Amino acid sequence: MIGKEYIPEVPSLTDWFAVQPEKHFPQHDGIPYTRRFEDVAGLMNKLVHPHVEKGAILKDGGLLTDHGPYHVETVIQRAASLLSYPKDKFPHLSPYEVYLFLLAIHFHDVGNILGRDKHETKHAEVMKEFDRMMGNEMVERQAIQKIAGAHGGKINGSKDTISALLPAGPVLGQVVRYQTLAAILRFSDELADDSHRANRIGQSLGFIPKESEVYHAYAKSLHSVLVLPEEHRVALHYSFLKKDAIRTFGKKTGEDIVKEVYLLDEIYARTMKMHFERKYCMQFMQEAVRIDAIDVRIEVYEDDYSIETCIDPIGYRLQEGGYPNTSIKFSEFCPDVKLDGSALNARLTGSS
Repeated sequence: MIGKEYIPEVPSLTDWFAVQPEKHFPQHDGIPYTRRFEDVAGLMNKLVHPHVEKGAILKDGGLLTDHGPYHVETVIQRAASLLSYPKDKFPHLSPYEVYLFLLAIHFHDVGNILGRDKHETKHAEVMKEFDRMMGNEMVERQAIQKIAGAHGGKINGSKDTISALLPAGPVLGQVVRYQTLAAILRFSDELADDSHRANRIGQSLGFIPKESEVYHAYAKSLHSVLVLPEEHRVALHYSFLKKDAIRTFGKKTGEDIVKEVYLLDEIYARTMKMHFERKYCMQFMQEAVRIDAIDVRIEVYEDDYSIETCIDPIGYRLQEGGYPNTSIKFSEFCPDVKLDGSALNARLTGSS
């Protein structure tokens, strides 16, 4: 199956949203919801997104991959690709959910402007600058924050941030599926780390900080991300040169620790992470999205003008298969259940 993909036609989620009648949104006396999104997105693209990396550099050093308007649009496109099956223009979300979802995408990474650490919790500081444009409803802003904030980080030491949200709840009289929207955003963001995010001039001139080298090398190598909802899979295509295959790149792995890694090993690690993210997010978004597998193809070339690969292309599929792991103990699988047979006996018989 790898190597035979076609590029499916994907409708624009923002264009679809722009023509939704106001009757589908909560009643209000202010600016129509479609206009609200257009105004906020326009100013975010002009005044905020282009400066996210600069803020992160001032706070943390290093050099993030692109977090500007193009990245935001890519996340929206990936979400549209996931949601556009069956082909009847996003049947799984209401127009109001799409409004909250699109704004959550715009705000999900802006916390980086205040520093990378816990950036997923900092978007409220930026959101305050748009209060008047977004209306005066606190519950709407809270809903956007919840959906955006679950795309990363930890809660009480756990990466299971989506479970901390209500599955669904009312917002201004409409049902909003928090977990579904958060999961789609999180997985769409995972699929958006492609070649357009690499700082190519920085790579060419050699000013990428050591701690950030592999992140830009990885992004540059991922030239195509194909979401194939009819086949319930995603296809990733990587390509890089021999000179980048035989060297190592710097990667920050701790507060002050930078190690050297090979690009191929980074691709293996990142695709495994994507597999785990897919498996995790599918728990919450399966009513709207079904992706069962990730196909990967990696090609290494001698130089920019070679048409023959240096080695046979590397291809693999990431998906569940075989019989589940049965070595895990019940107490590990269900840690909230504290009562075992011995404890039950003691409770029922009064013995200690």
